[in-house]
Formats: sequence, structure tokens, C-alpha cells
Amino acid sequence: MSSKNIHPTAIVDPAAKVGNNVSIGPYCVVGEGVQLDDDVELVSHVCIAGNTRVGSGTRIFPFASVGHQPQDLKFHGEDSWLTIGTNCTIRENVTINPGTKGGGLHTVIG
Repeated sequence: MSSKNIHPTAIVDPAAKVGNNVSIGPYCVVGEGVQLDDDVELVSHVCIAGNTRVGSGTRIFPFASVGHQPQDLKFHGEDSWLTIGTNCTIRENVTINPGTKGGGLHTVIG
């Protein structure tokens, strides 16, 4: 049985993959390439974009910006990825970007 709690003010792209027992709080934005595994909680005002996977049991707190274009000036639009592992805690106002060419185009946390 699938259970999702998506606040009416949240915007979730129809192409995003949302697992079971996921909670997406007020004013969150989840983009098309995003995968939220089971039991993920986005507290509120969280923006997740790009080729981003958030592992099960992870909690992301308000105003986190996750998976948006890298801030490295050497980045030129290459496909890149971000993977956040299971049971991680991402606190308020955090920015986490996907990888760049120098790091194999993949950021892995947890």
C-alpha cells in the first residue's frame, strides 16, 4: 500500500518518483528528475531538482536547496548527479549540488 502526504501548497513534478510513506511539506518543490525513496520527509520550503536521489528515512529541513546546477564556474551543463544516502539529516538553509567533471559528475552523501 502506498502512502504519500503531500501538502496542497507543494509542487511535485509528475515525472518525479515518490516512494511510500513520503511526507512533502508546505511550499516544497520537487523537480522532474528527482527520486524520493520510502519514508523521506521534506519539512517545508525545500527545493529539490536535477538528477537527485534521496535515500529512505532521510529528513530535509526548511529552505534547503538540493540538486540544483553546480556553483563551479567550470560547470558547462553536463549531466550530473546527486545521491543522498539513507537516514540522513539535512538541516536548514543547506545547499547541496550535484557533481562536476573534476569529481566524476556525481556527489554522494551518506
